[in-house]
Amino acid sequence: MKKIIKCLFLIFALFFLIKVQAEIVTYEKTFPFANVKTIIAEPSFNILLQERENLTLLKTDLLGNILVSKTYVGIANANIIKQNNNYLLVGKQNNHLQIYVIDEYLRTINTIETTHILPTGDLHLYKDKKEIYILCINNKNLASNSVYKINEDFSWQETSFSAIENIKEIIKKDYPLLEENVTKKETGIALYESSTYKENTTILVGSINNKGLLTLKDDDKTIDIEDEAYTKYLYTTILNDSILVLATNGEQNALFVFDLTGEKKEEYKQEENLTTSSIIKGQQKIYITTENSVITYNYETILNKEENLYGTLTIEGKLKPYEKIKYQIEPNSGYKIKEVLLKNDQGDLLEVKEESFVLPNTNAYLSVTYEAEVENPNTADPILLIFLGIFLLLGILIKLYKKWNWLK
Repeated sequence: MKKIIKCLFLIFALFFLIKVQAEIVTYEKTFPFANVKTIIAEPSFNILLQERENLTLLKTDLLGNILVSKTYVGIANANIIKQNNNYLLVGKQNNHLQIYVIDEYLRTINTIETTHILPTGDLHLYKDKKEIYILCINNKNLASNSVYKINEDFSWQETSFSAIENIKEIIKKDYPLLEENVTKKETGIALYESSTYKENTTILVGSINNKGLLTLKDDDKTIDIEDEAYTKYLYTTILNDSILVLATNGEQNALFVFDLTGEKKEEYKQEENLTTSSIIKGQQKIYITTENSVITYNYETILNKEENLYGTLTIEGKLKPYEKIKYQIEPNSGYKIKEVLLKNDQGDLLEVKEESFVLPNTNAYLSVTYEAEVENPNTADPILLIFLGIFLLLGILIKLYKKWNWLK
C-alpha cells in the first residue's frame, strides 16, 4: 500500500519594505574653491578637481580644510573617477590622451602616456563593472564616434560608440542628452542642458522660448513644464524621490525641488547670479560648483517602515551612507525567507549579504519575499497512521479468529 500524501504549495510574494528617504535640502555653507569641475565625495574627505591655468587636485576634509594638493602642468579637459581603492585621472596634454592612477593621498601610482590624439571636447568618464569608458563630448554632442576603454590592469583600447551594445547602460543619465539636446516641439525649439533618469522616466532640463524647461518622459507620455520666471534650467540630478534643478534668470540662480510628477515643492534662491559648473551629489550633501566657490546643501536620512503580517525586519544602528548596516529578519510561524533584494533609487540591484548591506548614498529599498513553509510530502499524517494500524490489527485478529475456528 502506497503511503503518499499530495501537498499543495502556496507561495506568498509579500514584501517588507524599508525606505531610506531624504528630507528637503538645507543650505550649509560656501567654500572658496574656484573653478571646481568635479568632486568625488568620500565618507571622510573630498577630492576636488580644479581647472585654471593648470590642473590642480585638492584633498579636503568635510569642513573644507585642504589636506593635500597636487598640480599637473599642461593637462587640460581633465576628469577623475574612482576605480577600486584608487582614482583614475584622465586628461589631454597637447591633445594626447594621458592617464594617471593616484591613491587617496594624491600620490601617483602609475602613469600612462600616449601619443593618441583626441578630438576637441571635454572628457567624460563612466564606470561599468571593472572597466572605465572615456567619451569626448563637445557642446553636449559626441565629438567623435571613438570610445576609449581602460581595463582593470590599466591597459586601454579604442573602440566605437556604435559598436558597444550596452552603451546606453554604461553612460546612463547622459545618453538622453546626447540623443536629443536640440528637440523640436509644438511651442518652439527645446535646448536641453542636462539630463538624468529615475527608473523608467527620463528627465531633461533646458530652455524653450527664453523660459526654463523641465521634461519628463516615459514609454507612454511626455510632460513639458515651462517656467517664465527663469530663462534657463541648467542642471538636474535625482535626490531620493525628488528632482533637483538649478535655474537662472540672468540675475539670480535658484535651486528647485520637484516631485516625480513635475510639481515644484521647494525653491532656494541664491543671493547672486553665479556661473555654475554642475550639481554633484555627495554623502548627505549637494555641491553646486561655481566659478569662484562651492555651495553646499545638507539633507538628512530618515527611515520609513511598512509593517506586514508575514515577518519582522529589524535594522540595527544609525543609517549612514557608505556604512555597513546590519539587519535581522524573523519570519512569522509558518513562513520562511525566500529572497532579500536591495535596490538604489535608480532601480539597480545592490549587493546584500545574509545579515548586512552597505547603505548607498541614494534612496534605498530593501525588500523581503516570504513563502509558506512546506511539510515533507513523504511524512504520513499521524492520524492516518493510527487508522492504518487499527485496520492492520483488525485484519490480523480476523485471520487468527478464522484459523482458530477451523482448528476447532
